Amino acid sequence: MNPVNGSSSRNNTNVKANTSLLLGIVSVVFVVFVTLYGVAFAVVGIVFGLIGLKEIRHTGQPGRGRVIAGLICSTVAIVIPLAIFFLYYGVKIV
Repeated sequence: MNPVNGSSSRNNTNVKANTSLLLGIVSVVFVVFVTLYGVAFAVVGIVFGLIGLKEIRHTGQPGRGRVIAGLICSTVAIVIPLAIFFLYYGVKIV
């Protein structure tokens, strides 16, 4: 453990990248069973992902792939219920 910045020299992956990935995966699972919770986790996952991506750009930390995967999972968890809603109710766009 590095006493200056509190990071380990072995694994210094951005924490928000890991959080974004975790929330993205959880949101996809929850959107199947409890749609409202899944969408809520997805929104928080997108926020963490965008903040983490910005930090990675500025600091050069590893974890960009995890952020992108988290953003993709979170986006899918938001798109799935919207697609089901529009397909089920047959909303017509003028």
